[in-house]
Amino acid sequence: KECVIERGCVRVDKVVAALVAWLATGGCAMSGTTAAGSGALPRPVLSAQDASPGQKLTVSIDFSLTCEDTNHAEAAITQTWKSVRIRLVEGNADMVLATLDTDRAGHLSTQLTIPLKASAGLALIRIDYADDVPLTIN
Repeated sequence: KECVIERGCVRVDKVVAALVAWLATGGCAMSGTTAAGSGALPRPVLSAQDASPGQKLTVSIDFSLTCEDTNHAEAAITQTWKSVRIRLVEGNADMVLATLDTDRAGHLSTQLTIPLKASAGLALIRIDYADDVPLTIN
C-alpha cells in the first residue's frame, strides 16, 4: 500500500475508520478508550511504556463506542474488526507483530514479544483503526 500523492500522504485507514465510526453513530459524542471525550480514534493500552527486545508486552484496545448524547442510559455500538494488524514502528521500519480479530464486543487484547532486532529508542505501537501509542525500547 504505497501512497502516490505528490504533496504528502494521509493515513487513509485512519480517516476511513473515523468516518465509518462517525456515520455509524450519527455523529454522536463518544466515550470509551478515546482521547478525553474528543470522539477521536480508540487509544490502545499497553502493559508498560517501555520494554526490552525479547520482553513480553500486553496490548489491549476497545473498539466499541458509547453515545453520550442520546436519551438511552448506554447506547453502545459494537463493531467487530477482522485482521487487525499490530505493528512496531521505529523510524522507517514497520514490523507486523500480530494480526488478530476482535471479539464480538469489539475488544482486542493480546500478549506480544518485542522483536530481538528492535533498536533502543522511541518507537510506536500502531494498530489499524486506532491512535498510535509511544513505546520506549531499552
